[in-house]
Amino acid sequence: FLVEAGAAGHAVPRDFQKRLLAYVRGLLDKAGDSGELLESQAYAAYVLALAGKPDRSFMSRLGELTRSRAGAGDETAIRAQARLYLAMAWLAAGRRDTAAEYLPAAIPPLRSIRQGAGNVGSPVRDRAMYLNTLLTIQPDDPSIPSLAAQLAAEKWQTTQEIAFAAMATGKYLRQIRDVEPYDHADLQLDGRAIATTFTTHAPAHKLEASI
Repeated sequence: FLVEAGAAGHAVPRDFQKRLLAYVRGLLDKAGDSGELLESQAYAAYVLALAGKPDRSFMSRLGELTRSRAGAGDETAIRAQARLYLAMAWLAAGRRDTAAEYLPAAIPPLRSIRQGAGNVGSPVRDRAMYLNTLLTIQPDDPSIPSLAAQLAAEKWQTTQEIAFAAMATGKYLRQIRDVEPYDHADLQLDGRAIATTFTTHAPAHKLEASI
């Protein structure tokens, strides 16, 4: 998010960003092949690629390590998320063709629970990441509208969920070509609207998201 903030024109202290990128780069030096580690390393590779410092050889190695395999619990879902980060990393590195190869043929498996530790992943964050990846790499995919509706119908409860879901939903709203534009959006808490924003469009077409 810090790298994207800088790319969007927001002021980011250079020394602070340099230290954070050094920490992120250090994650690639950890040894192991657990899903949790591979997911964090794939995210690190994505951040480095966004910052203009892609490690293509490491990304290729991660591609081999994250190939789907049977595992206990949510291992398969976590590895699927790692491959989505790698897809975004390859795109940021200028290889859209390679990025497309990392996209699954269908919606990948989602974590079954909301993690309270480790990579703090969740089904909501997984769904948001898949939607964000499709919007970025294959924006004309026909499954995008239903995926966006499913994400909006979920409850966004953690900071990670809110950040990833808001990013994916915002990107979707900027890209849709709808004959009936949204005229307002509601943010709901326990079924009660706590914030509403309006546009100047006339049609009564709204988007709701719950936290």
